[in-house]
Amino acid sequence: MNDKKLYSIIKDRFDYRDGNLFYKYDVGKRMKAGDKAGYYTPNKYAYIVIDKNSYLIHRLIYLWHHKYLPDTLDHINNNRQDNRIENLRPATVSQNSQNRSISVRNTTGVKGVYFHKRKGQYVARIRSQQKNLFYRYCETIEEAEKCLQVAREKIHGEYANHG
Repeated sequence: MNDKKLYSIIKDRFDYRDGNLFYKYDVGKRMKAGDKAGYYTPNKYAYIVIDKNSYLIHRLIYLWHHKYLPDTLDHINNNRQDNRIENLRPATVSQNSQNRSISVRNTTGVKGVYFHKRKGQYVARIRSQQKNLFYRYCETIEEAEKCLQVAREKIHGEYANHG
């Protein structure tokens, strides 16, 4: 379904309030006017079914406000359940990945830092598309964290996320 048609459907069927869409009128026996629309999946994203197709709610909310859909949307605060329009912004795939939180596999507790056992030093690293954009050995984890924060701000700008 194209953006224009989907836009007219969501404007007709839903109201927006505080990051949620609400039904304007009864839909079947289970969904009543004023009920919050959508459901959450295990990945914590919210979806709405429209004409037998599932749509991510945050994309519909963006469309509701801006009348177009970018290829990728970013949740500024990294909370997939916070779909307030002020928390959504268009992004490239690369920018969206720059705004990721710290990985659950991280062992140092600092995003982008790992301990190099052979050298006995911490490594501060920023990677993109299998290339190192920033790579520095540091004596302490605090030093690694500080130089990474400066590098992230310079490289990623408004999409920088320190963990």
